[in-house]
Amino acid sequence: MKEKIEVVSPLGKRTLKPQSLAPRLGTLAGKTICGLSNGAFRFDETWPLLKRLLSERYPGVKFAGWEEFGIVSDQDNEAVLQDLPAKLRQYGCDALISGRGC
Repeated sequence: MKEKIEVVSPLGKRTLKPQSLAPRLGTLAGKTICGLSNGAFRFDETWPLLKRLLSERYPGVKFAGWEEFGIVSDQDNEAVLQDLPAKLRQYGCDALISGRGC
């Protein structure tokens, strides 16, 4: 006698509808790159390095970093998170670097 066993997939059901990705930039030359940090893993060292390397490769690139945005994390920074969309528009961000470090 064969026994029938019901199983449930550990993957779960999809609850979000797929969305199209934003169009990619052809170049970073002349664009404004914004950099966010949660204050982890030497962000004060990595951001200047990224700015230098990108400036060498892409003429006219501009930057707005954690100095302008503040530390973006989920701990006691509700105001920073609420102001983030307006600040991204204010600085004219064309590209965003987020999640550097751990």
